[in-house]
Amino acid sequence: MKQRGQRVVVITGASSGIGKASALRFAKNRDKLVLAARRKNLLEDLVEDIRERRGEAIAVATDVSDPKQIEKLRAAALKEFGRIDVWVNDAGIGVVGKFHEVPVEDHDQVIGTNLLGVINGSHAAMNQFREQGHGVLINVSSVAGKIAQPYMSSYSASKHAVRALSAAIRQELWLDDMDDIHVCTVFPESVDTPFFDNEANRSGFKVKPSQPIETPEHTAEVIFDLAEDPKDEVHVGKAGKFLAAEQRISRRATEKQMAWMAKRGHMDRSRREASKAGNIYEPSDDVGAIRADWKNGRTGSGAGKALKAIGMIAPAAFGIYFLARGKHRPELERVA
Repeated sequence: MKQRGQRVVVITGASSGIGKASALRFAKNRDKLVLAARRKNLLEDLVEDIRERRGEAIAVATDVSDPKQIEKLRAAALKEFGRIDVWVNDAGIGVVGKFHEVPVEDHDQVIGTNLLGVINGSHAAMNQFREQGHGVLINVSSVAGKIAQPYMSSYSASKHAVRALSAAIRQELWLDDMDDIHVCTVFPESVDTPFFDNEANRSGFKVKPSQPIETPEHTAEVIFDLAEDPKDEVHVGKAGKFLAAEQRISRRATEKQMAWMAKRGHMDRSRREASKAGNIYEPSDDVGAIRADWKNGRTGSGAGKALKAIGMIAPAAFGIYFLARGKHRPELERVA
């Protein structure tokens, strides 16, 4: 494995949130960075920030759904630094709403970025890694990539597919005895980023992340650790890990539990919001922040801590409740 200041790291979705936090974490280690996103102005600001910290980085405007742009990203990395040691596929978008009420064009956009974008990035990375004989590919999925989430159907489908894609590539590497090439998948639960402000919303209600909420810095640290010590699959947050374990015991109970939590946790039903396309067709005009202050409930009061406590207790409590009911009734009642 490359040592401090020697690795070349490509990060997609680097203009805000987890991607930007990851870029700064790798820059702290003096790794050389190739940063990709649709908003080049924000990438250039990040590059300037990294260079002021005596790091090395370049910005490459990239729409990950376009394989030609991904190849240009790969070529830019090789031209500037001569190789690629780590490739992080982090770019992602979402649309909230009942499956049949979301325009099919919105679903297509989500799949184009979240799945085809990861396929394009992974394809470029694997060709480079196989040529070099080493490399670490890190694909960012979601807890929704293990337990599907209502009102996020195409997002859930794309994140499940990212897990399957990573596993399939990993098997091929094993069959070819490519022991120095690694494929990792990360499963964050809700993370305090601008994602929830920017996703398309066809639900009619104000969107918010479900509790508990992880920090983007913690997620970035997990990604950084995987580049140092690759593992096949890693969760970010205890709630997601609990739900994944519970699902192995009772899929039906876990699905109903997720439905209940998503309906009450992912949308604020006391606040209406007009339908919007968010950033799924065009980049948002935000400032490229890492955090969005969701961890404090955007209240600055004790409410955020209370919600976090409820969010941490709820998965276990509801899991026990649904599993217990499932033992006595073959049909659990529909979530109202």
